[in-house]
Amino acid sequence: MPLHLVLFIISLSFVSGIAFASIGISLLVTLIPAACVFTVFFYTNTPLKIAALSSVIFLVGHIYYSWDDYAYWHAVSRVPEEVEIQGMLTSDPRTDPERGYILRLTTDLGIFRITADTSQTYAYGDVLNVKGEVEKPTEKDTYLIKEHIVGDIEDAHVIRIESGRGLTIFSALSKLRNSIRTSFQRLLSIERAAFLSGAVLGINDDFSKEFLQELSLSGTRHLTAVSGQHISIIFAIVIAVCSSFLSRRSTFVATCLFVLLFAGLAGFQASVIRAALMGMIAGYAGVMGRMYAPHNAIALAVVFLLLFNPKILVYDIGFQLSFLAVLGIIYGMPLVRSLFRMQEGTGLLGWKDSFLVTLCAQLATAPLLMTFFQNFSFTSIIANVLILGVIPLIMVLGFFVAVLSFVFVPLAAFVSNIVAPFIDYVSLVIHVFARVSWQFNPQFGIFGALAYYCSVIAIVYAYHLKTKSFLRYEV
Repeated sequence: MPLHLVLFIISLSFVSGIAFASIGISLLVTLIPAACVFTVFFYTNTPLKIAALSSVIFLVGHIYYSWDDYAYWHAVSRVPEEVEIQGMLTSDPRTDPERGYILRLTTDLGIFRITADTSQTYAYGDVLNVKGEVEKPTEKDTYLIKEHIVGDIEDAHVIRIESGRGLTIFSALSKLRNSIRTSFQRLLSIERAAFLSGAVLGINDDFSKEFLQELSLSGTRHLTAVSGQHISIIFAIVIAVCSSFLSRRSTFVATCLFVLLFAGLAGFQASVIRAALMGMIAGYAGVMGRMYAPHNAIALAVVFLLLFNPKILVYDIGFQLSFLAVLGIIYGMPLVRSLFRMQEGTGLLGWKDSFLVTLCAQLATAPLLMTFFQNFSFTSIIANVLILGVIPLIMVLGFFVAVLSFVFVPLAAFVSNIVAPFIDYVSLVIHVFARVSWQFNPQFGIFGALAYYCSVIAIVYAYHLKTKSFLRYEV
């Protein structure tokens, strides 16, 4: 059996073990069949040894999640109802128009979410003394569980004791991110600066509630989330600049460094890490003259993220949407292109690719969008076709505005004037399609969702089997 397929099966086994544990299937229930498989197949031929190994890795995934879950709830049980704690801010504060600052404080007791007023400012690396009543998470508090937050303190009494205690690299990234955000606000109107911050860095704090609602209704919420498109643009820019005077390997190294820098600026979100890993794996395959398989890149990205936080598989809806959309685009596009008899090519302003990408991503994520957000919309396909061709231009110009704002402000102002009409155009499309949105949100239920995905997988697999393209490697 080829090594790439072995690694894929092992990765899938680890993810499956975490999935079984996260939905409450006990270790004993999974241990018995896994032990039988191991005993029967270990002394047989090589392919079946892989089956035995995969059963062991499955158990490792189950145990890893169970240990993490036990440690988290044990930490929650140790938190008193009222505390006076001291800890450090391990991320930039988020701003809520109604609640004030939302702070993530890491202490000896665990991670706390703190709500504080806006009378003073906070930054990554601040050491705070916090006093207040604690509301502990329950099984329904998916965000708190996903973030391993052991307590929520509203209207906390906060005193800053010290600043600048964080890691130097993260402090520098935080300051750079805030400087870019401030530059956008200085050069553009409030609404345009908020959109550019969202499109370039994935910062959504500056959006009004009304605009967030319009994004949701129009099916364009993904425009303000950092994704593979950002990574592709960074790869293209760095390669274009460096390839003329650096070797292929040196260009690849430089590209990876810029991708990591950008991932840090975007806050190391799960979708960014996934896109960065897949991009770097594809780049490495190209540099080394090896073949690239998307399924292996996706599996590696999932395992990497789950090693850092196994709870995101079930509790992070953004993680689920991100990977489902990527799978839908990679494996669904050839089938959908064939069904619509679209010839190869992007079309005017890339409308063909925009249509195919949107449709495949929507089909792959439909049950989740309907269940958790109630915002699945057929008209979102048209909205995305009108918008997606312009977004790369906004991103590129946004990157240039960010860089030039540190080098030559008048030139940054000139470029910001160029990008402004494109932002206005996208905002207009979002506004219009939020008004004419055609919502379709039946309740799937867990069995309906399973039936839907089994049907989709069967159809896509049959197509790829017919065309002999399933798991095919790409250069």
